[in-house]
Amino acid sequence: HSFSINRELEPTVYTTIATKEDGIPEMYEGITALIDTMVSDGTMKKRRLERYRERVRDLIRYQLENEFWTSDRKEVLNISTATLESLDVSPIDMANRLVQGQIDG
Repeated sequence: HSFSINRELEPTVYTTIATKEDGIPEMYEGITALIDTMVSDGTMKKRRLERYRERVRDLIRYQLENEFWTSDRKEVLNISTATLESLDVSPIDMANRLVQGQIDG
């Protein structure tokens, strides 16, 4: 197996023709060899841990967003951005004002 620039394993490309059953055993052996390598060098555990962490981050992001976007805040944003002419601050400033509760509906 080769390594990419960021030093991650890259699986070998196999030429297969499923209808003729060409290359299927080689592909299977290659896949199992790659999995064995990933298990033995710790890559599988690292990927599982990173997927777990990403799921936790996504769940927290989702929960925080749902808690933040009350109907009042949605209304404030909609009123504050009703027309293009009403956009007198940058998106980051608008977000900061909403988070800090500095905008009145």
